[in-house]
Amino acid sequence: LGKQGVWFHERAWQQLADSEMLGLAIPEEYGGAGMGLTELCLLLQQVGRTVAPIPAMETLVSTALPIAEFGTPEQKDRFLSGIAQGRIMLTPALVDTGSRDPLRPAAVAETDGDGWRVTGELTNVSYVDLADRILVPARTGSGDTVVLLVDPRSEGVRLGEQRGTNGQPLWLVDLRGALVEEGDVLARPDRGAKVLRYVVDRTTLAICAVEYGIAEQALY
Repeated sequence: LGKQGVWFHERAWQQLADSEMLGLAIPEEYGGAGMGLTELCLLLQQVGRTVAPIPAMETLVSTALPIAEFGTPEQKDRFLSGIAQGRIMLTPALVDTGSRDPLRPAAVAETDGDGWRVTGELTNVSYVDLADRILVPARTGSGDTVVLLVDPRSEGVRLGEQRGTNGQPLWLVDLRGALVEEGDVLARPDRGAKVLRYVVDRTTLAICAVEYGIAEQALY
């Protein structure tokens, strides 16, 4: 635990930034090393070994990778360099209280001008208190999927405190018509399902890498 009980080791995060580890899979034009998922999994294995309270999986895999792969040039400019430098943290909300399948979200998104309004309830979301944006998948009225970057401080977002079995602070994210501007739409209906599968597959692999590191240290 960091200062004032925050579940975040600020010094470890900054040291990873200073050693250019946070930018392993971020393209070189945004201050990263331009590597890939394999290198990130090796990093996550070490995060698991030390049980480090940092949002490495959430920021580097679940959100930075899809932004680098599918984001607009403006989104890449806005987020990727800051992630590599340790200034920006993002987190995904993939556990929907209304659906057991992360590929079939129950949260609902309705168009509002060029943006969307999203309503739903996401549970067990980590590092919301530090996150600049929450990656939220939602379904449209036609049954398609959109992937949105929700500002946790925006109107229509309510946060409820939760706690993991290991004591980690988690959050219930209650969205009540929260507005997502056009610039924070990561995937529109034409490719939302593809982007969500990309996120879920890589997040699943990242969880395995962290758990492998935990088990490896426990058996060492």
